[in-house]
Amino acid sequence: MSDEGKFLPISDAMARDLDNGKADNRALDDFLPDSVLQSMKDAQDAQGTVHAEDLVPISKAEAARRTMFDGEHLPAAPATRRVIPAPYRRDRVIGGKHGKKWNEVRANQILKGDIIPDVGLVTEVEGTVRYETRGEILNSTAPYLCSTDDTLVAVGTDIHVTGAGGNEMTFDSKTNVRVFR
Repeated sequence: MSDEGKFLPISDAMARDLDNGKADNRALDDFLPDSVLQSMKDAQDAQGTVHAEDLVPISKAEAARRTMFDGEHLPAAPATRRVIPAPYRRDRVIGGKHGKKWNEVRANQILKGDIIPDVGLVTEVEGTVRYETRGEILNSTAPYLCSTDDTLVAVGTDIHVTGAGGNEMTFDSKTNVRVFR
């Protein structure tokens, strides 16, 4: 880069004032050309919200070309960022605005799409009947009978839940479960 490109061009009258010591307390804006001052004013007036849909990715070479130098500070290093096209962009969920909340429901009311702690997003719900032998039931209520009856008796329903990540959990159909729906 030549020495000319390193210095800010100023008018001859301004150079005389600097040499004579008459411009010691002047601001940097006094040295800038009118076109630069007008573009700075336009940029300040045009400030507003930047929408991601309006952004266009640029190459690293283009970013390096666009760096500006204000004469006092070194320009920031250019950082190119990837803009995700609209069809592939994920919607944002704002907390409290999605209409879902934590609820206590019976296990037999769990639905596909619910979120359960330690399971995650429910992808499969299956109800199965739980059987015990008549002897087990009698022995648990009256241990002194010592029954050996092997007749199966339906004693309840189990709800088997599978999550999206493969987590599985089984609940008795009458127990309360905390779900996010």
